Amino acid sequence: MAYRLPRPGVIEVYTEGRHTAIVVLACFAAVTAGVLAWVTLTSGWQLAMLAPLAVVGLLGGVGLLVLRADETTITSEGICPIDAPPHSEAAPRVLEVRIGVEINQHSHASGTSRPRIDYCVDLVLDSTSEAGESDVIQVMSSTSEPVARQAAEEIARHMLWPLEDVIGDDAEIRSPDALDLRAERKPEPTEPPPRGITRFERNGETVLGLSGVLSDAQRQFVPLAIGGSIASSAVAALMVTTMLEGTMLGLAIGTIVLGDALIVGGIIGVTRVRTELTVRHGSFHQDRYLGPIRAFSTKLDLRKVERVRVQTRDPVTQGCVLVCDDETLRIGRGLEKPALEWLRDWTQSRLP
Repeated sequence: MAYRLPRPGVIEVYTEGRHTAIVVLACFAAVTAGVLAWVTLTSGWQLAMLAPLAVVGLLGGVGLLVLRADETTITSEGICPIDAPPHSEAAPRVLEVRIGVEINQHSHASGTSRPRIDYCVDLVLDSTSEAGESDVIQVMSSTSEPVARQAAEEIARHMLWPLEDVIGDDAEIRSPDALDLRAERKPEPTEPPPRGITRFERNGETVLGLSGVLSDAQRQFVPLAIGGSIASSAVAALMVTTMLEGTMLGLAIGTIVLGDALIVGGIIGVTRVRTELTVRHGSFHQDRYLGPIRAFSTKLDLRKVERVRVQTRDPVTQGCVLVCDDETLRIGRGLEKPALEWLRDWTQSRLP
């Protein structure tokens, strides 16, 4: 779905196929115009050219009619489909704008699938379905949280509706006047860090060390993954010994051993990853180390942080998330909820 804000207090929602249809019609018209121009330059104007022009005009008119029928106009009084009379008494009203996250399995041509994160912007209606859940109209979805959040905030400001954020564990509702407020500084937690977090001093500054990117539940599968890799390599080596001989046999077994070593080394390397968090000169720094080597570093200006939330509903999005207007930073992916809540409080105590 997509939306348009034509004038104050009005939002038009239409199907996602609208853009595709417009592009198809425009391409068809451009190709037809090019062919007619070429014929005109080479052979001169002919009455037979009226036929393709008429076809383009007919298709364009029908396409515009169909596209307009897909629009739904929404005002503060309620929802008005394009073919319904305005201000209908039966039209439900919109209560709020809601932004949430959906985890979908995205399939590849190779047959494998991986999780796909979609951030959805919905309009919650003042009506309930038979299942007792509120009816919604999806305005748009995006794989980028900042894009979806900016769209939700734009609609909330334009329509003067509250905005509900249900991405984190705790739903947050903000009024249109509070959309630009930044996160407030809070006291530092007095209790010691929970399991998975260590706190120490280095060069006069506080450093938090996180125990890695895997949770305790995921670490239980590490020996199984290593054993499965070694077993599959042994089976592969046994198979090639019955099929090859001489130099090719040695080359094949060497390749299998090398590949297995890389896989096992990668699994062990993931378990050895550690993260250090520091706040220096008003910026939040996240450094990831593989042994003594710093492999990755991220920096975020704390003055841009709008809020800090905890997400544990799905392992794909789990972590403590620093939300800014144009970006997000997720930390502590492998931590449990108590540790993430402590990390959220510690981060909020560092805000300017």
